[in-house]
Amino acid sequence: GGNLAVCDPFKAIADITVLAQDVDLEFVYLSISSLPSRGGVQKHGKNLVIGDSLQAQPSGPGRFVATMQYVLDDCLSEQTKSGFMHFNVTGEDQTGRKHTIPVSVKVLKEDKLLPKSAVVLGNAFFGINSFLSLLCLVWTIIHREHPIVKAAQVEFLVLIIVGTILSTSAILAVTVDDGYDGSLKARADFACLLMPWLYTFGFMTTFGSLYCKLFRVSRVFDIALYKQDHDRISRRALFSRILKLWVLDLIVCLTWTFYSPLEFQRFPIRMSDDVPDFVLSSVGYCEGKHSMVFVIIIAVFHLVLLAYVSYYCYVTKHINDSFSESKYIRIAIASSLQVLLFSMPIFLMTGKNNDQETVVFLRSGIIWLNDFSVLVLVFGPKAYFQFSGKIAQGGVGFEHIEHATNEHKLDSKESKRDNSKRSRQQKAQDDSSKLPKNSFT
Repeated sequence: GGNLAVCDPFKAIADITVLAQDVDLEFVYLSISSLPSRGGVQKHGKNLVIGDSLQAQPSGPGRFVATMQYVLDDCLSEQTKSGFMHFNVTGEDQTGRKHTIPVSVKVLKEDKLLPKSAVVLGNAFFGINSFLSLLCLVWTIIHREHPIVKAAQVEFLVLIIVGTILSTSAILAVTVDDGYDGSLKARADFACLLMPWLYTFGFMTTFGSLYCKLFRVSRVFDIALYKQDHDRISRRALFSRILKLWVLDLIVCLTWTFYSPLEFQRFPIRMSDDVPDFVLSSVGYCEGKHSMVFVIIIAVFHLVLLAYVSYYCYVTKHINDSFSESKYIRIAIASSLQVLLFSMPIFLMTGKNNDQETVVFLRSGIIWLNDFSVLVLVFGPKAYFQFSGKIAQGGVGFEHIEHATNEHKLDSKESKRDNSKRSRQQKAQDDSSKLPKNSFT
């Protein structure tokens, strides 16, 4: 009786009683003949091994009873699952006759269905985008004086990189859980709070920078409007536009955080029939009372921003791609629109899905794909033109960028010749200094 071990969650103990009866009403010797595959058998706090006596006590004519405990110390191990553990007790009478008594213990442990493979993939997604962002930043700084990079407006390129890093960091928040024993609940709650902040501000920084970048290009090449509205394309004015977008996001995120904060919560999906209210399996995810309302508000806001960027892509399509990059940004916008539009129903369908591996993978993949496509489409063509020395053909401003690029090539060649000449002169001076002072040539 009592062969039920419930993880609490670190340890599980079951009190076990074995009854034996001898037909000759004589003494019965009880001992351990096999051990369970996980856990152990104890008596008076001592671990028993095969062959140890259970010290059976008489409980009536020819009847004997032995008590012991089944102890499982590694409930938190991934290998420990709900199910039965088996071991055997052997009874032997005075004539040497033996009988095997099978003992079964039912172990109950909550399976939290923590995602493992999806977390590894999520961390890989984060690593890929972080490395690519760092690579783009280093390339931008090194080649900031190159006409291709200067035409693309260095300050906005840096902001785009910062935005992708912020947005990609939301992947780390997606992969956080409360752990096997629930001890990481506070960390999971903080990750839930941080997730919308990272994603929304990253998205707004990236596409707000693209919007201001294209806005400036459209004004610079519209000569009539440029003369009338010079102040509207100053660096300060453009940064103030990005700041206003940040403020709007800040208001939404602050309201969400204080009015309906996201918290990591667990929801049971299977209960035990043996122990009332014991959860056999559960899933955990970020949940807030009115979270879907704020998700819709942010999604609409971001769609409006993408529409604005799309409009300026159309306005600047006649301008050389070295300045506007409208062709590549249009592709990035189309990719982001697809990701945003398809991610909404995916989030709705998988919001309370029991398969956490799928949920974490989809959410991490959506964030990764959006930022990865922006980095590749914004910086890829620039890096290609810079390394190959080619120029995007056609469009308004082609003559300017062609002239600037040719001058940069000439300056680079002259700089290399000057460096080579100085190196030869320095070498000649070094060689002459090695000659003895009284030497004759």
